[in-house]
Amino acid sequence: MAEESIQSVKRTFLVLESLAGRGSAGVRELHGVVGLSVATVHRILSTLVDLGYVRRNPQTERYELTYKILVLGHSVTQHSGVIQLAHPLLEQLSAQAGETVHFAERSGASIRYIDKVVPSTGVVVMSSYLGMELPLYSTAVGKAIMADLPADEVEEIWNRSDRIPYTPNTISAPEELRRQLEEVRASGVAYDWEERELGISCVAVDILDVTGKPVYAVSISSSNARMKENQLRYTALVKEIKAQLTSLIGYSVAQPGQR
Repeated sequence: MAEESIQSVKRTFLVLESLAGRGSAGVRELHGVVGLSVATVHRILSTLVDLGYVRRNPQTERYELTYKILVLGHSVTQHSGVIQLAHPLLEQLSAQAGETVHFAERSGASIRYIDKVVPSTGVVVMSSYLGMELPLYSTAVGKAIMADLPADEVEEIWNRSDRIPYTPNTISAPEELRRQLEEVRASGVAYDWEERELGISCVAVDILDVTGKPVYAVSISSSNARMKENQLRYTALVKEIKAQLTSLIGYSVAQPGQR
C-alpha cells in the first residue's frame, strides 16, 4: 500500500512537470509523454482539477496549471528569504544568551519551527526540531502570536486546537489562556514555564509581517532554573531582537505619507 502511494505521487509529479514544460496538453498527449495509461492520466488530472492546481480549458479541452501552483513556490521563496534575513540575528541572540533560540511561524492553530540555533556550549537538550508543529496555546512563541490577535480569533484557535496536557503546567482552560494573553500584552513578552517540557522554560516575542499580522515569533529556550535566574536579561534580549527583525522583515507602523 505504501509503495503504491509513493508510485501515485511520482506519477502525479510526472504529469505536473509535463504540463509545466508544455503550458497546456491534452490527455492523450500527456499519455504519450509520461508513459502512463490514458485512464491513469485522466484520473490524475481530474484530481488536480478538483484540488485547484490544474484547469481544463473548455474550448480546447486541454489542461493547464493554475496560479495556485505558484502559491507553493512563493511560500518556499518567502520563507527561505525570511529565514536568510533572520538567521544572523538569531545566531547573535543565541550567542548573547548562551541558549537555544527558535524562530517559528504560525500555521493555522499551530506554530511551526522554521529555524533553530543551538549554542556551542551549555546547551539544554530539548525535543524541538525544524518543521515541528505544536498548538499555539502551549508555547511561548504561540502565545506571543495569539496576544496580537482579535479575541474571536483566539477563541476560534482554542476551539480548533488539540488540547494536549504535555505537562501539569500546560494551559487547560480558556480562562487561563485569556489571563496569560493579557499579561503578554501588558509586558510585551510571552513565557512558557515548563508548559511544553518539564525542566524547560521559554520567553518569546512575536514579529509582525509586512501586512501587520503576527506571523512569526522568536524565543529563547533554557532550563527552568537559568530562565528564572536570567529572566530580566533574556526578556530585554528578545525585545531587542523584535525591534531589529521588525525593522528588517516586518511591519512598519508608519502609514503612507507619514514618517
